[in-house]
Amino acid sequence: MPESNAADPPALSHEQRIDQLHRLQLHRARLDAAEARLLHAMNIDPLPNADGSPALEKDWVREDVACILKISGAYAQTKLVHATELVSRFPATLALLERGEITARHATRLVEACLGRGDSVAGKVEARVLPRAPQQSIAQFGLSVRRALLACDPRGAEDRHRDALESRRVVFSPQPDGV
Repeated sequence: MPESNAADPPALSHEQRIDQLHRLQLHRARLDAAEARLLHAMNIDPLPNADGSPALEKDWVREDVACILKISGAYAQTKLVHATELVSRFPATLALLERGEITARHATRLVEACLGRGDSVAGKVEARVLPRAPQQSIAQFGLSVRRALLACDPRGAEDRHRDALESRRVVFSPQPDGV
């Protein structure tokens, strides 16, 4: 496909558009993996300042990330935590992402589902769900992760259910316009 057509989707055939979309998805996945590695490094080991003074505090790393990505500090913190989890606890998932076989949303589903779980459970869940992940939609993958968690940590599921029942409540929050 000539490069001049790549920026002109109306000039492409349907097959060329599909090919281009696939290439973009591969690039996006690789970039997401590279971003996770970079955020992980920033989260665990902020470098000293150029003048040799001590490293930035974690809050400033979060704020720098928020500023450059144009996101809130809270969302930047979430991205930093997810990146650290992905790089340190889910290496096989990160490898699939780097190869473009899954999307960042697949990786995020797995990371979020395993937050607060031990490394053993997280590793077992990852091993169970990754073989089919490249062929699954994000919704299908999410169901696979949920089933794997129940299989790998049934006691944890019971505890979480009990905790959820104990902490449920009704909250009244006035909203604008009298709602």
